[in-house]
Amino acid sequence: MKQILIICFVVAHGVMGQDLLEKGKDLFRHAEMSTTPDVALYKQAAQVLEEYLQTDSLDAEGHYFLGYAYDRISLPSMDFLAKLKIDYLLKSVDHFLRSIKISPVYKGESWHLSAYSKIISMWGTAALSYIVNDKPDSAKLCFRQILKNGVISSTYFDYGENLLRSLPPNSIVFSDDELETFIVYYLQLMDELRKDVTLVNIDFLSSPDYVKFIRSKYIMGTYNIGMDMSDEEVSALRPQVMKPAKITLDIPRTAVEKYEVEKKDKISKIEFTFPPFDEKSPDSTALIVTPAERIILDIIQKTKWLRDISFTLTARGRVRNLLANHLKSQGLAFRLMPFNTAEAGKSIDTELIEVLLSPPPDYFDETANFGMPFDFSSINTGEVVRDRSLYELIDNYSNLYFDLADSYLATGNVERAKIVMINFNTNLKPGEIITNYTTIYRAALLFERVGNLEDFNKMGLLAEKLALDEVANEPFSYNDEANPYDVLLDYYIKTAQHEKLVNMLQKLLNLYPDNEDLKEKLEALQIK
Repeated sequence: MKQILIICFVVAHGVMGQDLLEKGKDLFRHAEMSTTPDVALYKQAAQVLEEYLQTDSLDAEGHYFLGYAYDRISLPSMDFLAKLKIDYLLKSVDHFLRSIKISPVYKGESWHLSAYSKIISMWGTAALSYIVNDKPDSAKLCFRQILKNGVISSTYFDYGENLLRSLPPNSIVFSDDELETFIVYYLQLMDELRKDVTLVNIDFLSSPDYVKFIRSKYIMGTYNIGMDMSDEEVSALRPQVMKPAKITLDIPRTAVEKYEVEKKDKISKIEFTFPPFDEKSPDSTALIVTPAERIILDIIQKTKWLRDISFTLTARGRVRNLLANHLKSQGLAFRLMPFNTAEAGKSIDTELIEVLLSPPPDYFDETANFGMPFDFSSINTGEVVRDRSLYELIDNYSNLYFDLADSYLATGNVERAKIVMINFNTNLKPGEIITNYTTIYRAALLFERVGNLEDFNKMGLLAEKLALDEVANEPFSYNDEANPYDVLLDYYIKTAQHEKLVNMLQKLLNLYPDNEDLKEKLEALQIK
């Protein structure tokens, strides 16, 4: 009887603990959905999660979400950049480190960034906070903390260096990614690399303190951003409704010469309407212009082609989209060009990317200068940490190989495309480094197009396995824009695996019984 009571107590204790974990996570989610930072709710979430960890101190997920809760208390939003609370930041880092120690390959529920990436992001944000408060030495101390705990792979910094190798001298580059932003800031401030570059994080432009930092205090590099806005104007920036107006970027002769624009590609100006508005399907929210959009346009217009403008692969938004036909892929960034690259058939710099993606054996470069080959050494030594945030950046390498192979195939140069895909296999180790089923399946299709059927079969089987794993995790994902079912169905059709195709369609029809398209496809296959 005593043993039964003990077992019942342990089971009840565990159930209560799980209830606390779910309650703490729910409080955190509700705080995240608030239109304004709700520090009180984050504190409630932290309190509940602390209580939960008293019942199970070895739960990586509990430490992960508690780290996030303390992070939000430390800095509720970038509007509080100058008032970051370092005591809560230290608590946050401690719990993220505990999560990593307990589960280096984290399997719990995740929020925006992994524990590894959050450590970089938080210390980077703390460094920015000290910079805007005119304490550069304290900023450097914060950046040093990134490497002190021994959990951050050098692959992060290789990516940052490779991004810098993609940027022409004296560039202004826009990024939408915290991780690559703080990696570059670290390399500039601590390692003195590429001080000629000014990196602007688009998401951070909602913070007046950050805008003042890039305008007047960019100690990471040599050059501030050219802006005419006063402190008062910066502080007054808010989203506002604006009428669509024509934006004109004049292209002087000096820009034509600088970018070596061919005579047939010359244009006198780039014009577009902003904010873009579709009168056929009007949406009044489209007329709302964010502070970030106003600042990006202001920077581009005032630069007047005297400095290069680039967007990293992570950069998104309406301004970037409106300039898409004037961008050229030059590695891990797109460079704004003074002609229509799409019409000219020059959207990708194949010669440069070939150099970037083909480092010679035993290659080493300590400069990160524009056009130097990428460094994949940390990937090839197996040093990569199993970190989903980092893997999203590594996928950018894959897309470069694929785009380069595609460009050669478009001109009929199959042999050159085949070499590109061999280098992809060698440098990025699909299946080990890359475990994204869509990336691996795209590689499979390119191997088929270059006539390498052995690697097509190998990559296809791997993509199938990974896609099936995703189906098991997310069975109701068929209607998602990118989903594993599309990969599996395409693969089974391409490889004539009739039985697997029928079984997969039947499984989908069981999940989506009212889907007429699935019914028609299944009936057509069964008739055959």
